[in-house]
Amino acid sequence: MTTIREAVRAVLSLFEESAPDDELELRLVRAVDRLVVAVHDVRFEFDVAEYADAPRFAYGAARALVTSRFPEFGSYSVPASMRPTNTEVMLGDAVDDLADLIIELRAVEWCFAHASEADALWHLENGFRTHWAAHVRWLQVFLLERQLR
Repeated sequence: MTTIREAVRAVLSLFEESAPDDELELRLVRAVDRLVVAVHDVRFEFDVAEYADAPRFAYGAARALVTSRFPEFGSYSVPASMRPTNTEVMLGDAVDDLADLIIELRAVEWCFAHASEADALWHLENGFRTHWAAHVRWLQVFLLERQLR
């Protein structure tokens, strides 16, 4: 079973390698899937200690990093609602999804190293619940559709 730290590191490592390879997208699919499963297993006692905030990775730099690794990624369609009567479609952005994920996961990794495991897990679970859960689910569908082409 993949630990949460390993799942976080697996996603981030895809954006730290020197050059993309033929298996990069497949490795991304696997890493994102493992991360989502790992987040569901997050258990921790809230850490009341005060820690410094993690350094914030700039959005523009994260977006440029994603674009350099996955230049063919871009917009995709998503329903505005999952209600059966919905006919409205919105645009999602795989580059934005991954840029946001990189920013969140870098902060989590920093917390593992400089704060506490409980603090890191709180940031991971809170970020998932309040920000990137829907983004990562739509990203998974986007990646699945690319695999099926």
